[in-house]
Amino acid sequence: MSQLSSESAKEVSKTLLEIQKSIIKITDVINSSSLIADSQAATEEITATLEEITASAEILAKISKME
Repeated sequence: MSQLSSESAKEVSKTLLEIQKSIIKITDVINSSSLIADSQAATEEITATLEEITASAEILAKISKME
């Protein structure tokens, strides 16, 4: 049981790190997309990154249901 909790904690930590990286990526895109011409590409990049965050959140939800 404790091994499962340890593994779950590691998985949660890994997933949270991925979410953090995704949020940083969104911030970078927003900061670098000052030109209107770049806004469509920036929007697409932000959408893709938000999809990654959603997938990570789904992983966290599954992990929390295992315990």
